Amino acid sequence: MLLLEPHQTRDRYGRLLAHIELDDGTNLSEFLLQAGWAKADDRWPHSRLGRFAQLERAARRRGAGIWSTTQPRTETAR
Repeated sequence: MLLLEPHQTRDRYGRLLAHIELDDGTNLSEFLLQAGWAKADDRWPHSRLGRFAQLERAARRRGAGIWSTTQPRTETAR
């Protein structure tokens, strides 16, 4: 389900601005932020911005996802 903010549904380029809610009620952005696979985007004001920033900070503190200090393994040339 797409959830729109009543004050702004499109950006200056006409792109739809929406929150995605999955069938089980999970907010996709919150899930990705909590797992550390996304950044809180503050380029457009919305009602969940504070919550998104909070989830990003928590993921950073835990070193989750993209905030991990572990470097991915790469194969060496032979």
